[in-house]
Amino acid sequence: GALHRFVAEGPEFRKLRAKVDMDRWVSEAWASLEANQQRQPLDAAVASATKLVPFWTPDKPVVEAHNVVLDVAVVGSLLDNVPNMAGLVRTTESLLGPRAEVTLRTDKVLSDPSFLKMSVAAERAGRVQAVPEGPRLLAYLQEKRAGGFSVCALEQTSSSVVLAEDE
Repeated sequence: GALHRFVAEGPEFRKLRAKVDMDRWVSEAWASLEANQQRQPLDAAVASATKLVPFWTPDKPVVEAHNVVLDVAVVGSLLDNVPNMAGLVRTTESLLGPRAEVTLRTDKVLSDPSFLKMSVAAERAGRVQAVPEGPRLLAYLQEKRAGGFSVCALEQTSSSVVLAEDE
């Protein structure tokens, strides 16, 4: 009704529509669907889309996931908040794809309903392993650095301690 007309035809929406060139974008999206002979609603086409190449790709194109060089270690072993762990796994999988592995403090979180809801199955697509805080984590970090990995470690605390000083 009136609210829909106000939003769709209001001056703010018209400015936004012009700024992002929404009409052209929507027209191109529909044209690409018609060119591929996909006569289904755009939301159904987007929902059925599959990611073929991760956002950050190596120099050589990836043909199969098992041929991808694993070269990034994202360490979430210092996190204890389930939403943060789920977000880390999901973000890593979406940005780095098969190039990265994620560590969490325990693998029990992988069956937590809250984690599963927030990670949106990213834990199944990526490599997630349990590496608890302490000596195992330090050994893991040393092993990955020696192996030429880029290591990114995250923490969730108000009292940070540099790991190199806490040996």
